[in-house]
Amino acid sequence: MTLDRPTALQDRSAITEDRLCEAAEALLREGGLAACTIQAVAERAKRAPASVYRRFGDKDRMIEAVFERYLARSLAANKANLRKIGRHSQDLSERLKAIVDGTVAGHRHDGQLIEALREAALRTSAESFRTAARRVREPTLSLAREALSQCVADPHRAAAVDFAVAVLAGAIETLMRAPQQFSDRVLRNELHAMLLGYLTTAGKG
Repeated sequence: MTLDRPTALQDRSAITEDRLCEAAEALLREGGLAACTIQAVAERAKRAPASVYRRFGDKDRMIEAVFERYLARSLAANKANLRKIGRHSQDLSERLKAIVDGTVAGHRHDGQLIEALREAALRTSAESFRTAARRVREPTLSLAREALSQCVADPHRAAAVDFAVAVLAGAIETLMRAPQQFSDRVLRNELHAMLLGYLTTAGKG
């Protein structure tokens, strides 16, 4: 029995799409949405602008493709990191610290890209893109809630874990959008101390 194999044309098509998406992502990271034009992406990928239009149709669809690739990659990385945290730390404080540190580092690395994708989602006419953008955080937040819940024995404190994760996500986004007032070290330490104190005492007394 012979397995079907992609044709050479399909291989080239996939390579072209990869290069275009990589070029678009790099531009979004460097200069935000305004820097990511069809012409700039084509130049960065060493392709003709017509290749971008053939592949995606327009800029919105190109940005949506970048978003989907980033989301899949980010979710896979977060799953792997949280599994690693679970294997190496059963203590609430240590697990929370690892999650806080990873969240700060992730936003520091991807913040410009995330903001550009959100801006694009607000401007696009594609409902699928807007819906996906609204849900971008949920898979990762669910993983963080699961990791912390495993260290919180009282099932009645599940709401406290949900609240702590929501506070972490909101605080990171708010503080990292504002002019930098805190070093990453201070931000990590203060968030860890605040959330640990809350999770340790929530539901008591």
